[in-house]
Amino acid sequence: MAGIDRGALMLLLRHNCIPAPWSIHEGITKLLPGTLLTVSLAEPAAEPRRYWDAREVVARGLASPFLVRLNKPSTSWTGCCATRCGAR
Repeated sequence: MAGIDRGALMLLLRHNCIPAPWSIHEGITKLLPGTLLTVSLAEPAAEPRRYWDAREVVARGLASPFLVRLNKPSTSWTGCCATRCGAR
């Protein structure tokens, strides 16, 4: 039986949560955000697989940015958000 990870306990007391990859149990880790773990009897050694990466999404967005020109009449903002921020 795994004991309590004292480092994770400190994180819980300090931040009121235990972020990934730590867990409250010694020797057990959480999956990171954007990862998937598939377990099967045919292949007992399971490795986490990343299906989404925020850094990759940002890099693609910077490589081909979506340009918005608010000075054209056809792209004027409408709705509650535009009213709150003063854009018309």
